[in-house]
Amino acid sequence: IYNQRPGTPASKQKSVDKKTQLERLKIIQNLLNIIQLEENNSQIGKSKKVLVENKLKNQESFFGRLDNLTPVIIQNTNKNDVGKIIDVKIKNSNRNNLFGLKENIKNGAVA
Repeated sequence: IYNQRPGTPASKQKSVDKKTQLERLKIIQNLLNIIQLEENNSQIGKSKKVLVENKLKNQESFFGRLDNLTPVIIQNTNKNDVGKIIDVKIKNSNRNNLFGLKENIKNGAVA
């Protein structure tokens, strides 16, 4: 929702009513959710470079990110990989995260 800022060109324009602003916000948020889910689903089956950041609290999985900052949950890595970029085969996704397994670089198999 846009809020007018004094001194900007838009501050001289007529404001849209709050109901319309909320309707437009819902439309754009729904569209963004669909696009994000489609993008994440398109990564399934691909091998991606992931920077391992940390171990997830109370879990065996680790957290990392792609170069575009997409979060990745990695299930078969260890603390030695924290701070390193590893190859991860993406196995699943949701709107917020990708889920994958560390790949064995030597033979291309999933470790």
